[in-house]
Amino acid sequence: MNCSAFDTLATTATAFCNSFVNPPNPTLILTQTIKLLEANAAFQQLLDQLAIHQRNIIRIKTLIDETSALNQQIDKSLHYLLNSRQRLHQTNLSDKTFLSAEKIPHTMLLDYAAKISKYSSAPDGYNPAKGLYGTTPAYFPWPPEDAMRKGVLMAPQVESNLSKKTKSSPIKNDMHINDSDLITQITPPLKSPETNVFMGLDLYDPKDQNESNN
Repeated sequence: MNCSAFDTLATTATAFCNSFVNPPNPTLILTQTIKLLEANAAFQQLLDQLAIHQRNIIRIKTLIDETSALNQQIDKSLHYLLNSRQRLHQTNLSDKTFLSAEKIPHTMLLDYAAKISKYSSAPDGYNPAKGLYGTTPAYFPWPPEDAMRKGVLMAPQVESNLSKKTKSSPIKNDMHINDSDLITQITPPLKSPETNVFMGLDLYDPKDQNESNN
């Protein structure tokens, strides 16, 4: 900042005052008045620059404080990243897959099996909005109800036949009867359905359908 404008204003003001001490000279007084006004204008510009300079100083201090705070945040972030990297390298990773030992209820399995579809898309003519449900019969991943009913109805007859057989050939020691033999005799084998029955919870395999058709 150029401070010579202040010295010029002081010198001009002194000369203007001296022009009234000596015998008055209108021309000299006018000249000193003009110089004093010019020096005052230059000094006013100097004051305006001083105000701008002070505002810039305040702004610089604010930026310095913000820079310091941001640098501290960056340092903390770098420390966190370094600690995370060290923990990651210290972690022992294994390829073992830990499966849950929780038992799944059979109702959940049946509910899941009921939602398994044999088809990847809707059958031909399926449009419920128009009341059309297609000509393809529904496919369920369990034996037909008729086969299950026949098995239940045949159970009493098998038991009666078994009782007649035991009476005709008495067993020496009833306590040594094998449970597996008794179960196989009581429980009749279900009649295999005509269609290819889904025997698992996997997705439908078209190869099974082709083999049954052949």
